[in-house]
Amino acid sequence: MLAERVIEWTQQWKEEGLREGRREGLQEGLQEGRQQGLQQGLEAERALLMRQARRRFGEACAEALAPLLERCEETEALAEVGEWIVTCDSAEALLDRVRMRMA
Repeated sequence: MLAERVIEWTQQWKEEGLREGRREGLQEGLQEGRQQGLQQGLEAERALLMRQARRRFGEACAEALAPLLERCEETEALAEVGEWIVTCDSAEALLDRVRMRMA
């Protein structure tokens, strides 16, 4: 009888360990997926801003803008840059604003 209980307890511990391991693995997977999705979204937004700047102000502006955007991890800041691409009168004005924002 005692031997049967020991076997049952061992089986229960294994099952509990598996459930806990699955739960932890799921949480880690969700976190990694969210982070990866965020990074992909930021990359896509940066690429769009680069295309807009290139069309409006030319290749030199886009090349100067690229390293500034690479440092940015905030979607709100990238959205501001998009507005500035539309509202700034010159590439210099745009780059000055972006430099000040990213500093």
